[in-house]
Amino acid sequence: MSSTTRITCKRCLMPFGDRFISKDGVCVVCDEHRKKWLHRDYQAAERELKRIMAHYRERNKNHKYDCILAFSGGKDSVYARSIFSLVSSACVHLPSPPTMDCSLLWQ
Repeated sequence: MSSTTRITCKRCLMPFGDRFISKDGVCVVCDEHRKKWLHRDYQAAERELKRIMAHYRERNKNHKYDCILAFSGGKDSVYARSIFSLVSSACVHLPSPPTMDCSLLWQ
């Protein structure tokens, strides 16, 4: 049985085996994240989200809400809520699992 040295990533501070850490001290997860998201056009993504929301807002003029967002309270849900709050003031946040009667939303 071989023992692998555990090294902490300089970016995320998670421990990894030495074969998953670069010479710069960055783990493969952080490196892949940087490659994927560093050059992303966030303004274009925001415009696309606003376009989609405008389409459904127009399509469903008579509805009380623009969208329904499942909300668990975790970091992903909090991030999604912050993004949707930029484009919609009429967004319903449902706890996950739902603790309310969702049929009231459709009336």
